Amino acid sequence: MNVSGDIFIRTLSVIAVFTFFTSRSAGIGDDTLAANSALLQFALLFSYFLDGFAFAAEAMVGRWFGANDKSTLKKTIGFLFYWGFGMGALFTVLYAIAGDQLLHFFTDQQEVVDRGSDFLWWVIFLPLVSFPSYIWDGVYIGATASVPMRNSMVIAAGCFFFLPFFVLFPYMGNHALWLGMLLFMLARGIILTLLFPRLLK
Repeated sequence: MNVSGDIFIRTLSVIAVFTFFTSRSAGIGDDTLAANSALLQFALLFSYFLDGFAFAAEAMVGRWFGANDKSTLKKTIGFLFYWGFGMGALFTVLYAIAGDQLLHFFTDQQEVVDRGSDFLWWVIFLPLVSFPSYIWDGVYIGATASVPMRNSMVIAAGCFFFLPFFVLFPYMGNHALWLGMLLFMLARGIILTLLFPRLLK
């Protein structure tokens, strides 16, 4: 029950970020809403591949963490991050080279493609910025360490998505939404990285 409650709060934080992202996109304009929705598909496409590594992390970390085999646990996490970085780099290169073509795949409206191209460079860096958060999610779930997962998500959402957006939106407009999204993903990975030594103890 405790683990489920923590994950429920964590999930609410994720829903709050993405719902707010969509809502504010609509408030800026229809073209921006359509462009942001198309660009979010880039993040979802990447997440489908990284989720496989996260699921593997849940199983393997659960095994070695439960056995208190710290040596194998660290080696396993190292391999997971090795592959996670490789996938992040691969998708970053893919989005940098073929981002405009992918936009045309997600929408046939030229005005939406033109609007999306203005913000495409934010999405290009998203895989490299976000891959640690996916790997750490699997690690922490495998270790049933739900409290730091919950806390990191709430802090990342409040301090690194919502706060930067409200401060910078009057000056940056839609760019503030994408900056907040990148900071949100980056903060999740950094916070969970900093908390990991305590988890091992």
